[in-house]
Amino acid sequence: MNTLFRKVSIEEVSAAHFAYMSVYEWLNAKGVRQWLRPLSQETFVDRQRDGQLFGLYIDKRMAAVVTLAFEVNTYWIEAIGYDNCWWIKSLAVVRAWRGAGIGKRVMQECEAAVRDMGEGEVFIDCVDAGFLPDYYEGQGYEMLGHKEITYPSGNAFQMVLMKKVLNPV
Repeated sequence: MNTLFRKVSIEEVSAAHFAYMSVYEWLNAKGVRQWLRPLSQETFVDRQRDGQLFGLYIDKRMAAVVTLAFEVNTYWIEAIGYDNCWWIKSLAVVRAWRGAGIGKRVMQECEAAVRDMGEGEVFIDCVDAGFLPDYYEGQGYEMLGHKEITYPSGNAFQMVLMKKVLNPV
């Protein structure tokens, strides 16, 4: 199996958005409200243009898509301040690859990319219910905080902030 983690090209944005939408629908069917509303294809175009959209490819076919962004997260100012931080966001594994360790591999690739830029930590936040917090703890992330966040849509969710300290290579 030939695998490659790289930025998604503009021609691949539709496939990346389709992969994300299938996971969005699967999570919602399971009652996991990690994403309140699906991200639009235009958002994926913007992320691709900004160099934030990455894919894991297996034998030249997209197996996962993720956003890796350097930004301020205003929902967690009290925990991490106003500094830009590296965030892993919107990780979606193509359903055909479910259970094959692809999500873990994508997390490792994102962490390696951040480490290669000389940074020492990466953040993620997720709903504080279901399998996600335990999954990320199993990947070496520590919980920094829990709180209810009310989003612009008016929906409120219990969320958890997680951080991983990256060891130098």
